[in-house]
Amino acid sequence: MPGALTGSRGPLERRILGVAALIAATTIGVKLVAVGKEALVAATFGVGASLDTFFLAFAVPSFATTVFAGSFAVAFLPVYVRCLDRDRDDARRFLQSTLVIVAIALIVCAVLLALATPAILSVLSRGAPAPAPALVWTLAFVVPLQGLRIVFASALHAVGRFGFVAVAPVLTPLLIAAVLVAGAASVAALAWSVVAGSALELALLVAIARREDIAVRPRWSGSDSALRSMAGQYVPAAGAALLLGATPLIDRGMAARLEPGSVASLAFGAKLVALPVGIGAHALGTAVFPAFAAMFARAEHEALRRTVSRCVRSALLLAVPIAAGLAYWSEETVRLLFARGSFDAAAVASVSRVQVCFALQIPFHVAGVLLSRVLAVTSANRFLVCVNGLALVANIVLNVVLMDRLGVAGIALSTSGVYLFSFLAMSWGWSRGRRWEAA
Repeated sequence: MPGALTGSRGPLERRILGVAALIAATTIGVKLVAVGKEALVAATFGVGASLDTFFLAFAVPSFATTVFAGSFAVAFLPVYVRCLDRDRDDARRFLQSTLVIVAIALIVCAVLLALATPAILSVLSRGAPAPAPALVWTLAFVVPLQGLRIVFASALHAVGRFGFVAVAPVLTPLLIAAVLVAGAASVAALAWSVVAGSALELALLVAIARREDIAVRPRWSGSDSALRSMAGQYVPAAGAALLLGATPLIDRGMAARLEPGSVASLAFGAKLVALPVGIGAHALGTAVFPAFAAMFARAEHEALRRTVSRCVRSALLLAVPIAAGLAYWSEETVRLLFARGSFDAAAVASVSRVQVCFALQIPFHVAGVLLSRVLAVTSANRFLVCVNGLALVANIVLNVVLMDRLGVAGIALSTSGVYLFSFLAMSWGWSRGRRWEAA
């Protein structure tokens, strides 16, 4: 049942918002559990060197899975939806072959990353104690486990199954919390808990996929047009994800050139903004993607155009008041959340200014996610690479210009300006690039 959202009764935009609300509510619950887990980890390990080694060892596989998560569905889901719409047996063969490719590629990637991690960390951490090889190799298992979970999550999204996919990530923090409560207070136990939690998440989605009659066993059926189409879209999608992921690293590096505490101010100023951006953008992007893909596959171009316009307008109408409220009450919210102990009045003022500048991005970030999804559906990933590349350059230039005038708040304002640029560029690309409407 491809494009389950488009096959139901009732206004499509209302159904999309309903699915987005379900995903957002589930994501909030998962994040609350994760916050509790972080508090337990902090109480168990503090901020000592042992936890530093864990985070260093986890940094490389975490970045790899983030890039894969940000690019795989963009390339896979539109092709899979077209296969489902044409012939379910074709879709099964396509998914089985994809599982073979992804499993082999991610296992090789995990091995190479584990071998390269010491060299990578020696450049990034500049003399910090290197994590033990056993810890590095343990956490490398996360790459294929989470990668395969992303494959099955995308396949389930294509048939309109969102609930269990959204709740699956709660298993890892729950398992970590259970292990720590049981008294296994070691970094090795923490690492194996992450790996076991990833395996449980994958097992849950495999079980649900089997119930939905989705292929779960890898099997190579040979190269075909669907696989070549996915591969052609994945390369630019991965490039776009890499460029997008580099922006926060550059911002923190440039903030380190300012007065002491600037990096911390930048991090704290982004915390609250990340909630509406992360939850709203993730929920809406996940909800609309299968619907957009199904409409495009069925050549429902006018319906797609109307739906995109209405969804973008709705996202802006919802996000603008949130951004305005967060900016208006910035100092009060910062004081309420952080003003304890060493977090004095000067820190409140600095972080509040950063948060105001970060809050300006919220409408453009959320609406931009919707536009990036429809551009991906229409195979415009190369255009997205160009947009993200220009945005990265603009981010560096604006950082240099604004940080001299506004300090660390200028870096936050630069980020919001870059999201405005990306939104306008994608809006132009969407309005000017719909050549398929004439087909």
